[in-house]
Amino acid sequence: AAPQLLEIFPDSFFVHVLRDGRDVLASHRDVEKRLAASGQDSYHHANFNRRRICGRWNRAVSIHRELRADRELDGRVIEVRFEDLLIEPAKVLEQLFASLSLELEAATLNPEKLPARHGGIAPDGYWTTEEQLRQPFDPDKIQRWQHSLPLTDRVLANLFMAGPLQRLGYPVSPFYVHAHRTLAVLRKRQPSN
Repeated sequence: AAPQLLEIFPDSFFVHVLRDGRDVLASHRDVEKRLAASGQDSYHHANFNRRRICGRWNRAVSIHRELRADRELDGRVIEVRFEDLLIEPAKVLEQLFASLSLELEAATLNPEKLPARHGGIAPDGYWTTEEQLRQPFDPDKIQRWQHSLPLTDRVLANLFMAGPLQRLGYPVSPFYVHAHRTLAVLRKRQPSN
């Protein structure tokens, strides 16, 4: 999508918010639970396949790395760590806004105090809830996967995301990194249909 966006907006910047993929999976599980509670779980079931979520996150990391390596985009691909944003929102947002030559509004640092529909995001009750839009920056969301995901999801996420997690500097067991590499080699050896 980046080449198409650059054709339309040649001076555009790309802001990538990077988050531990295991926490991304935990958030998807939360959405899945909200959908199930509303009776819409069967319609959306395929979107919450654990392997699919891990694969999407891995592809997003790959795209991020490709954009970062593109010399034509030097200085125009800005990386924001979700975890850093939750720990030091003022510092991270000041750096981001300065990189974009924008002025940071003080209200941005306190999302819980903003009017309900400020920013144009309308909560749908599943992906985004009113409560989420009214939350302050919360460092307790970091590594939430360790206590909110069931064991099978933790193992699967570590196994399928280990390589990209490690490349981004997230802690991951060497066992999973080795298993991830082994799976990649085995996949390459499989005959294509």
